[in-house]
Amino acid sequence: MVCALLLAGCSSHPPSAAAFMNMKNKSFGFGSGGTLRTGNLYDGKCNNYDHNDYFCVEEARDLDLAFFYRIHYGVFGLSLENFTPNLHAGFLSQYVGLQGWAWTGMGAVEERYGRGGSFYGGVMLIEELPITEKFRIGASEHISRNVYKVDENLGGISFWSADAFGEYGVGAYVSFWGASLEYRYGREIGKSNNRFYFTLNYLFGLKEKTPEEKQRRRELKSALNRYEALRSELNVRKEKVKWLIRTKESQGSVTEEEIEEEKRQLQELRRAADQQKMKVRELKNAKRFDF
Repeated sequence: MVCALLLAGCSSHPPSAAAFMNMKNKSFGFGSGGTLRTGNLYDGKCNNYDHNDYFCVEEARDLDLAFFYRIHYGVFGLSLENFTPNLHAGFLSQYVGLQGWAWTGMGAVEERYGRGGSFYGGVMLIEELPITEKFRIGASEHISRNVYKVDENLGGISFWSADAFGEYGVGAYVSFWGASLEYRYGREIGKSNNRFYFTLNYLFGLKEKTPEEKQRRRELKSALNRYEALRSELNVRKEKVKWLIRTKESQGSVTEEEIEEEKRQLQELRRAADQQKMKVRELKNAKRFDF
């Protein structure tokens, strides 16, 4: 089987924990970043197979892209590691996240040697602690089935396919706004190979309106309408006071008590308008706590 994504890199390792957790305050998200990987990478002669015609290339760097969509506590998406795809699904709360990722379509070498199919993916548990409203730290634990490129030279013909290995590991990260810096350690299952991952990522997104924010927007709209009504009534009252004063001076048919009563009502209306203006200002400046 030729690798389905010949030019895409044929590579899959555990994705970013921080990018996943940064979806907590967003309905849609797009993540962009990169990973540097070091340790016991497959680079050259393959360790899994005795055949001399296999040449393994596990990339030391990745371009990472991710697209996420959140519905309540559920997160779904697609990520690309050097344009090799993974489908995502997971659970997300304020302090804990659980993400799974998977794809199929590679693993030609494994199939030929009877050691599994073309599935790859994994699961990751994430714990996060908010230090401030925007600054967070977190830790993760994962188990996964990773893949990397294999150059097969069979019968004098060279082509790319993929090989897989199991891994378990832990990680930690810091996140500020949408930016995150992440470190992860992985241990290959059944071998003494160790891998060290360093990831820099930024998640752009469309903020989700919470029920509290929607209620605040409704209150703000109502307060603005009330303020505009008071201002309109205030202008009418001002004109009425002016008319009463002119009428008293020209005709004398208006008493001083009537004018004073109208002025008193005008002052009360002005105080009500000022109070409503303050309420509008408070609602505009109100901040939703974004955990």
